[in-house]
Amino acid sequence: DSVRTEIRIYNVGSSEFRSVKTGFSGIPYGITFLDNGGISVISSEGMNVFSSSLQLLGEYYTENDVYCYSVSEDASVLVHTDEKTLKNKIIMFDKKGNISYNNIIAEKVLDVRMSGEYLFVQTPGGFFRINTSRQGDIKEIKQVTSDFKMLICDSERILICGSSYA
Repeated sequence: DSVRTEIRIYNVGSSEFRSVKTGFSGIPYGITFLDNGGISVISSEGMNVFSSSLQLLGEYYTENDVYCYSVSEDASVLVHTDEKTLKNKIIMFDKKGNISYNNIIAEKVLDVRMSGEYLFVQTPGGFFRINTSRQGDIKEIKQVTSDFKMLICDSERILICGSSYA
């Protein structure tokens, strides 16, 4: 059985909705506004791009459920397991809803964040910063284990925290 969701867009200060989309497939995880006034929705099944009147403009469905995601004012990113390679696929979408980065990572992704053209990825082996505009520009954040949690990041820094035991 597939989950069906309804999405409504309201104008601030109004009790009436401007747009409604019914029968949307999947469980929405994250939504962001696009440059054209539309929205992009990351769900359990992939990514959908809608116009400001909630007409479907594009879709990207994954073979397996999305298990990690992040949305910001600049972009959206989802992670799922590629059915053919059984490796983890990271896909980033820009403010127009187009794919701006699409690559495979061998390790399971525990968390992902973004800042501009950079993706910050947490795996069981540690943390990595990926420059999505320059293929192969991946920097490992050394000597940090996955016991930590990413809080915020920008192009040059990442703030992580972890618990310690006496």
